[in-house]
Amino acid sequence: MLYSQNCFSFAGARGPIRFHALLSSQNWQLLRHLHISTMFRTSLARWSILKSNFPPERLEDWQECCRTLETLSLLQMLKVEMVIWTEYGEYNPAEPAENDIIAIFRPMLEIQAETFDVEVNFPFPQYLDDALGFRPFQIIVHERPYDWETFAA
Repeated sequence: MLYSQNCFSFAGARGPIRFHALLSSQNWQLLRHLHISTMFRTSLARWSILKSNFPPERLEDWQECCRTLETLSLLQMLKVEMVIWTEYGEYNPAEPAENDIIAIFRPMLEIQAETFDVEVNFPFPQYLDDALGFRPFQIIVHERPYDWETFAA
């Protein structure tokens, strides 16, 4: 009942990866409701080499997290709150490389949940829809101003 009736929330990809490692496969399969909040900085090539703690998310961790979530065959609800910033703060659709944005979203294509929402901080670009084709998740746009005070370099 603990696993099937509660919503488990994680900040970043490492949480679900570590949680999966702690649970028996039987208890892992009982999970029904998950919430993950994450933040990426582009360019991914630059930020993914950092071995520091989250944030920003490392693409390799995100890919592993998504592969782990693919194993949940009875997932009812998955909500991913995703913020993507350029190196310079504000999201600008012309700024991040298309292949960076595609690389962030592509790992989620094989995850199945009855309700699967991905909340992003920018308008979902047409090139992403074209590149992904059918996607099992709904996009919700929730613009967030960049917090210069907290995240200034």
